[in-house]
Amino acid sequence: GTSLDSREQFKKTGKLESNYEYHPCALGNKKTSAEFRNVCRNRGAQAVSCNVTTLDEVFREQKESRLGVVSADIEGWGVELLEGGKEVITRDRPVLLLANYHNRNELFGMYKFLMEQNLDYTIKMRALCGGVFEMTMIAYPRELDSEPTKNRMYSL
Repeated sequence: GTSLDSREQFKKTGKLESNYEYHPCALGNKKTSAEFRNVCRNRGAQAVSCNVTTLDEVFREQKESRLGVVSADIEGWGVELLEGGKEVITRDRPVLLLANYHNRNELFGMYKFLMEQNLDYTIKMRALCGGVFEMTMIAYPRELDSEPTKNRMYSL
């Protein structure tokens, strides 16, 4: 189903019938709150408030879950996402698909952060959609390079 279907199912049952989990929050490097306003489409838009938590906190509460993939475009806060997920990224070694074109800190900071963690990740930059200005960092554990052919990530 669609994301909307998944959210509605989660609201009703608290569970999803798939490999995905829905967490109604924003992600950063600390627990706090934030306000968002979509001024690009509506200059008079009302602010929307939400809770901010970390990937580590989400997966500390979800001990039976293993983080396999992180796909995110969080408008310039990619470094903060990684900082808040340091423990779970180190533990579970997920594939990371992260937009990194919003600002200089995000563009260079996410790469620097991952390198400083000594995770032995392969890191690539690709323009996956929208042209050269919408770059995505693709990072995955180097051991995936030596997995059997059926598990390889050919699109990288």
